[in-house]
Amino acid sequence: MKMKIGYVVLMLMITASVMAANLRPQHKITEGQPKLMLEQAIPQQFNDWRVLDLTAQLVNPEVKAAVDKVYAQTLSRTYTNAKGDVIMLSIAYGEDQSDSVGVHLPEGCYGGQGFNIGKVVRDKIATESLTIPVTKVIATKTNRIEPITYWLRTGERLTYPGWDTKMSRLQYGLTGHVPDGMLVRISSLTSTTEPDDIEHAYAIHARFIQDLISATPYTKRHTLIGQVIRPLS
Repeated sequence: MKMKIGYVVLMLMITASVMAANLRPQHKITEGQPKLMLEQAIPQQFNDWRVLDLTAQLVNPEVKAAVDKVYAQTLSRTYTNAKGDVIMLSIAYGEDQSDSVGVHLPEGCYGGQGFNIGKVVRDKIATESLTIPVTKVIATKTNRIEPITYWLRTGERLTYPGWDTKMSRLQYGLTGHVPDGMLVRISSLTSTTEPDDIEHAYAIHARFIQDLISATPYTKRHTLIGQVIRPLS
């Protein structure tokens, strides 16, 4: 009797192992597609924004190094406009955004480099293509005050971090697909944490995002925001 029970348990374990292997996502959705090149996909000049050659001085090198370890491709640029506003754009891309890779969220990335992380706020920014679900957070360290706006793309979907992103990965996984993913971070530096200064910074972030999406051709826009349906003319 004990031998029969042991045999049944063994067979159940083997069956579970086979099922788990078969259910594990195998196919990357980027397979067969042209390789993404961030440097070419993101315009260096659009509207009144242009690349400012100060990226090395403004972007925190410790944070950048931590992100570079996780993703296949990263891009860091600093932009300025005619008013003198300065925006830091950081994009991190990975071909495999399964749970084994995941995203390197600013809250954890900056926190790991000794920054104090303020309240995390979810918001939305309307663009001509779609409304982007964004997350806002303030990172501070000594005299550096950095309001941050970011969003996540998982495959063709835009998601908030946490449960939203996990569910999206799970849905892809149930179809046997492994989604690619992207984290787009926009930030700037302010001199104070006064609400007016912070809100002003976030307003500039929103304008930059709207201008960037508008300036990106429809053929490349999906890189930033997933599936894009061209409006009827």
